[in-house]
Amino acid sequence: MLVEAVVALTSAFVPAMVARGRGAILNVSSTAGMQPLPYSAGYSSAKAYVLTFSEALHQELRGHGVTVTALAPGPVQTDFWGISGWQVHGGQTFENAVPRPAWISAEQAARAGVGGLAAGRRVVVPGLPVRNAMRAARYVPHALKLPVVEWVMRRR
Repeated sequence: MLVEAVVALTSAFVPAMVARGRGAILNVSSTAGMQPLPYSAGYSSAKAYVLTFSEALHQELRGHGVTVTALAPGPVQTDFWGISGWQVHGGQTFENAVPRPAWISAEQAARAGVGGLAAGRRVVVPGLPVRNAMRAARYVPHALKLPVVEWVMRRR
């Protein structure tokens, strides 16, 4: 459903933006979309789609006056986690599985996304600890990373 909405909304609004020669799209992805995430495979896959879709559109539309930015925050402090009842392996809550320094407020995420969109950035990852972790994670093969991520999710 998530990926269908992103494609449908983009298809509905981009042609008019291109015709006007200006416009902006801010899609919300996640750092979960930057790597496979055990116990959240569907979520991380959907967010990966939003991320790559947005990056491709950023390139396609850059010469047409339309900016496309993917906002990829790590964990954001909202009621989502409690309301969803999302649990990692062993019944632990997601909130307990992720270290506190990784969390940002909803306001921080929104400001980073809108600021990145205004600056014409392709991808925005707010929060220095998470941004640095994602940079480093790009150089670690999934075969090494997946067991570690699974272990972290299981132990908390």
